[in-house]
Amino acid sequence: MISIEEAYRHLAETYAGLSLKGSEQETVPTDRALNRALAEDITCRFPSPPFNASAMDGIAYHWSEEARAFRVIGTVAAGDIPDRLQPGPGECVRIMTGAPVPSGADTVQMVERVAFEEGRAELTEPCARGSHIRYRGENLEAGASLYAPGTVISPGVLAGLLSNGIRFVKVRAPLRIGIAATGNEVIDFRRPLQPGQIYNSNALTVGALLQAPNVEILQLGTFPDRMEETVACIAANTDLDLIVLTGGVSMGNFDLVPEAAETAGFERVFHKIRMKPGKPLWFGKHSSGCLFFGLPGNPVSAVVGTMLYVKPMVRALLTGQFREPAWCRAVLTAGIRNRGRLPFFVGAEILTEEGSLKVNPIKTSGSGDVLRFSIFETLLRLNPETEYNSGDGIQVLLPF
Repeated sequence: MISIEEAYRHLAETYAGLSLKGSEQETVPTDRALNRALAEDITCRFPSPPFNASAMDGIAYHWSEEARAFRVIGTVAAGDIPDRLQPGPGECVRIMTGAPVPSGADTVQMVERVAFEEGRAELTEPCARGSHIRYRGENLEAGASLYAPGTVISPGVLAGLLSNGIRFVKVRAPLRIGIAATGNEVIDFRRPLQPGQIYNSNALTVGALLQAPNVEILQLGTFPDRMEETVACIAANTDLDLIVLTGGVSMGNFDLVPEAAETAGFERVFHKIRMKPGKPLWFGKHSSGCLFFGLPGNPVSAVVGTMLYVKPMVRALLTGQFREPAWCRAVLTAGIRNRGRLPFFVGAEILTEEGSLKVNPIKTSGSGDVLRFSIFETLLRLNPETEYNSGDGIQVLLPF
């Protein structure tokens, strides 16, 4: 059994050593690439801004200590050809925000500080040389690195790509994840429930937690606690990027998943983490590059394991960088205690009161209490043998 910190170190090392299946690429139109991960370096096609542009509505002129009044020779609007008008000594042009600054001008004064009368303009307040101009290339020069491979195309990144006139981008192929649930008692939720049976909520819940742009979730169904069928299900899906099974990873007579995974060709990286709930988590890798997570069958344990370990690995496969989950501090609205000797994770609701982040811990009867746990919005990390009072600070998981 390993610590939480050791588990993350193993995950990071495993990811670093992967021969990524995700290296497959496809080229898509930029306007259809939102939330995809780049598979190429993107550099600036041209300087940003591409020309000296006015940052204000006002006048453009050549600065001098004495220059106060000017003859207005015309107006330069956004979209005009640079140097269509060229002010000489004692002259200026009216200029609009975003318009090209004539090469003979080196200063823009905002319209609020200029008085206009019969074709003339006079400064009501002086300004420094070079004021209110966005200079060519001041953001980035042509050829400068813009986005690295693995960058997720967020709305902001999309704006950057489009503003560079990039019509097509190479992106990583969708990540394929297979999910199944094990157990003689587990059946599909659409079938009539018989005595001794429970519905398969785990596989669909884990799939929902992992669903993201550029992710393809394959539900592999449910299968009983029989070695042959368990091995067959795992071995048949090693062409996927990731397999997640829930159930059958502890120490019971029917907990066959660890042995089945190894029989199917997966090398164990670790089994069991010092935490509750979700301690008996199994993680391994296949020579094909497929990764495997065996999660506990208790629904709360499966959710906790997914959020703490599976999601970070999925994000790494999508973006090209493994990162541990991020935590922040929030204020408890109710007291809670961890009497045990292991870190304990509790579901919580997120509240905002008086501009501060607060969390309300959810009380459940244990890791099988999926109904009361189901309203969770985040996880709290409770240190071993620690009591927390209402108003205390506590670690709160930040979603990616």
